[in-house]
Amino acid sequence: MSSEKIETQNNDTTSIEILDDKDDIRELKGNMQELEDEIENHEKSIYRILKEIPEKDDLWNEIEYHKKSIYRIFVPQYMNDTSSNDDYVVTYSYDHDSFLGWPINIDEKNKLNELQPDVYVKLVPLNNLLPYLDDFVLLSKKIMSLYLYRKHWLIDFNNDRTGDTGFLELENTVNCVDSDNGHDGRDTIGFLPNGDLIQVSLINKKIYKYCLENKPKNKGSWKCSQIYDLKIPKSLRGQYTTLRSSICQEKLFLIVNDHKTLIIQIDLSNMTFERQYISEGFILDVFLCNSDGASFYRKPIIMNKNQTLFAIADDYTYIFSMENGMLILKYNC
Repeated sequence: MSSEKIETQNNDTTSIEILDDKDDIRELKGNMQELEDEIENHEKSIYRILKEIPEKDDLWNEIEYHKKSIYRIFVPQYMNDTSSNDDYVVTYSYDHDSFLGWPINIDEKNKLNELQPDVYVKLVPLNNLLPYLDDFVLLSKKIMSLYLYRKHWLIDFNNDRTGDTGFLELENTVNCVDSDNGHDGRDTIGFLPNGDLIQVSLINKKIYKYCLENKPKNKGSWKCSQIYDLKIPKSLRGQYTTLRSSICQEKLFLIVNDHKTLIIQIDLSNMTFERQYISEGFILDVFLCNSDGASFYRKPIIMNKNQTLFAIADDYTYIFSMENGMLILKYNC
């Protein structure tokens, strides 16, 4: 990774250090065949920018079929919190395994104009995990992060792309599985309000930041703009049983499990430590299973709009105050 493209942060702004234990570092699971399959899947997938509504051809039929079988509607996580240029939704058809992007057009009289899709995407394959999309999809600035078991997709719904693909690749490979010993969890992806993408790697002990302005419009990887080292207190080095992460808007939560659970909160907008929370219980990983029995994590943390409360759930739901760090409520799900 060239120094011209990277501004490395080696100061103490994050105030969290994770022990760099060589036993915890491992190469990405998989082999060349899996990599070739991944490339082939991208090639089989369909990406079309709809400059105009197509005539009654095969694509027109697929779009009409999609409209009649919409299973999910995804809205930007910062919708109405930022500028109106993020007024965009994506619909998903479970029957057709496809996505449509829809600009939300509001006229001067504050009336909604007739909606017309501008980007069509069909993914191949998604391994029967599609009913769980609610828990793994983020949409920001017309970029969708789709995170399913052992697979991460990044789809650009901006219709200014000059290439024939809308599938983005990050410069740093996304770890989709835990470390070999199970101590450190998979990577977490999130977005800041300005559209910058955040990749948290517990295995590499890094936070990678990708500026929206550096997003490629054609083929090529999205270059990382800044790298931050993760640090945790020496007292926790080698002491935790599991370490997981969750991003909710601009907040990063590190979930440290031992005989009790420590939750560390970091503000990703300025990469500073904010607060920590302690639960006397051991907060378990929340798993879902597809029809083939494969397990994967549910997004564990949600916040209220005013960012005064957050909740995390396993067999119990825990609600914490983000103002004083106290556990307010614990109840059986």
